[in-house]
Amino acid sequence: MNRVFIVLLLLFPLTGYCQNFIGKTRTRVIKELQHQVAKNDSLTITLTENDSVVIYSIKGPAVLPADFIYGFDKSGKCRSEKVVAGCEACFNKYLQNALDNKRYKWKKINENQYISTYAARMMIELPPENKDFSYTVLSTEWTKELYTMLKGN
Repeated sequence: MNRVFIVLLLLFPLTGYCQNFIGKTRTRVIKELQHQVAKNDSLTITLTENDSVVIYSIKGPAVLPADFIYGFDKSGKCRSEKVVAGCEACFNKYLQNALDNKRYKWKKINENQYISTYAARMMIELPPENKDFSYTVLSTEWTKELYTMLKGN
């Protein structure tokens, strides 16, 4: 019981990040992730970056391992977040946490995709054969007509 509590306690600070960096600037994303690294000195967290992505990796004996890969457009805005979990159970917990975010009201539209509210304009995509236990949150620019068609209303 105590182990479960510790795992949840260690995971809690990380769960708030899923989807919340979409639309933010690269500088802001890096600053917030660096703050997260400084706050969690008991975990193995690495932060790496190149021209188009920032990768936040977390590992540790009492945490669900994962890589969070933030993709940026030419203007420096975060347009995607790929979560690659270290195991199937980890993947399921991260995905469920994302889907439970009430702000986006995720709706499953097929086996591999979820859409948010029209105002949020986001989509979650899962690979057809998810061998690497990943999903991607994408910023979209759909029209109201396309959104209505996707939603099925």
